[in-house]
Amino acid sequence: MIHFSFEPPVPGSPWRDTWDKACQFSPSVISEIDLFYKYFGVRAELVVDGVEVISGQGYLTLVDLALSLRHALNRLSSGEDSAIGFTENNEVIRLRR
Repeated sequence: MIHFSFEPPVPGSPWRDTWDKACQFSPSVISEIDLFYKYFGVRAELVVDGVEVISGQGYLTLVDLALSLRHALNRLSSGEDSAIGFTENNEVIRLRR
């Protein structure tokens, strides 16, 4: 079983600024790089068959995480191995079909 969840930061958290600042601009003017790495920080948790893969203790940017998961799913669906990497650290989750 796979459990994936996330929650946005609470008001007053420094990570809440990653949401509030995004609301100050038209989405069309936010660069792709900034959208991936500067906006929408969340606490995310990923548990697979009872094994905690992403702990939910730190913050990740939601767009970067979602696109990484989508890319991994596409590769796995086409019969290829895949991996999920994180900009914030060197850890890599390798996935085999």
